Amino acid sequence: MSLSVRRIIVLFLVDVLGVSKTIAKKDACKMEHAISQETAEKLNNQISKALKIRKL
Repeated sequence: MSLSVRRIIVLFLVDVLGVSKTIAKKDACKMEHAISQETAEKLNNQISKALKIRKL
């Protein structure tokens, strides 16, 4: 399943950085227009790793 760029950013902000979901959604809306697809993919990879480590 492929996540949208906005969803990837929200996950990063909330689950990795600890930003509130409300703020993360607002920030992600702005940030998705400022990053490349490559950056979004790298974020997705890092978030996946971080979330797997936390679930162990």
